[in-house]
Amino acid sequence: MHRLVRLALVAGLVACTANPIPSDSDQRPAAPAIGSRYAVQWHGSIGEQVGTAVRPHLAFVDVFEAGADRGDPVFEDVTLLGNAADPVPARVVLLGTGFEDDTYRAVNVDIEVAGLQPGTHRFTAVRYRDEHGVHRQLSIGTYVIEIVHRQANDLSIWQAEVGSGRFERLGVELQNDLDEAVSVEGLRFALPDLPVRTTMRGMGTPATSASAAPIPAPSADAATRIELAAGERRAFEFEFSGADPRSFVVLQPLVRYVRADGSAGLLPLVPHRYAPGFASPSEVEQFLSGVPDDGVHDLNGVGS
Repeated sequence: MHRLVRLALVAGLVACTANPIPSDSDQRPAAPAIGSRYAVQWHGSIGEQVGTAVRPHLAFVDVFEAGADRGDPVFEDVTLLGNAADPVPARVVLLGTGFEDDTYRAVNVDIEVAGLQPGTHRFTAVRYRDEHGVHRQLSIGTYVIEIVHRQANDLSIWQAEVGSGRFERLGVELQNDLDEAVSVEGLRFALPDLPVRTTMRGMGTPATSASAAPIPAPSADAATRIELAAGERRAFEFEFSGADPRSFVVLQPLVRYVRADGSAGLLPLVPHRYAPGFASPSEVEQFLSGVPDDGVHDLNGVGS
C-alpha cells in the first residue's frame, strides 16, 4: 500500500527559479480554473532490462479557491494507457504533496510498472480513481519505455546523479568489471518531441555527437568511443543541448558499450528527473495555460 507523504516538492516542481515558463498566445488564458487538477506533461524515456520494474513519475498541480477545504489526494486503481497498447496496471509506491499555498498544491506520484516484455512501449495517459471514488483520465505527455533482454554484468555503476532542475546534464561513474577493455559509445534513449544533442566526456576526453531518431526508434550517439581498461573506473558526463532546458523530463538511458570481441552491451542507468520550478504564481499560471484540455479535470465528485 502506498503512503501519503508531505515533501518539499519532489524534483523542484513549483519550486523557486529565475526562469519563467513561456506560454503560447493561442492557448487558454493564463487564469487557471478553480477546483481543477492539471497534469504535468512529461517527456519520458526509460530503458530497463526485462524482469525489472520501471518507475515513471507523475506530477500534478491542484488549483483551489482561497480558503477552501481540501483533503489529501488519492490515487488508486492506476492504469497507464497508450496509443496502440493494452492498458497496463501500475502500483503507486509514493504519493506526496509538495509546495502548497492558498491557491496551488503540487502532487507527486511515483508509480511502478512490472512485467513489460522486451520491446518499446509508449504511454500517453493515466487512468485512476480519486478521493471521491471517481475514475479519472488525464494526458501525461509521453513516456517511451524500452525493455531490453538481460545483459551481462560487464559494467557497474559506482556513483550517479539522480536529476536536477534543468535538463542540461547527467553524470555517472562507471567501472569495467571485465579483465579486458571495453569501449563506451554513449547513451541510448528516445525523448518524445525533444531533438537532443548529446556531448559525452570521460576523464577530460571530449566527444560530441547528435541524436535525432524519431519515435519509436531509440536515439543514439555517433560512434565515438571512450575506452575503459580492464578494472578501470571513470567518471562520465553527458551534456544535453538542442531542447528547452526547462522541459519536464524523466530520463533513464541505456549506456551503450562494445567488448573487445566486438559484441555490444547495454547498461541501464538510474532514473533522472528534471523538473524546472516556478518563481511566482504568475509563472505557475503561464505553465498551466499550456496544459492540453485532456490534461485537466475538476476536483469535485463529478466524473465517470
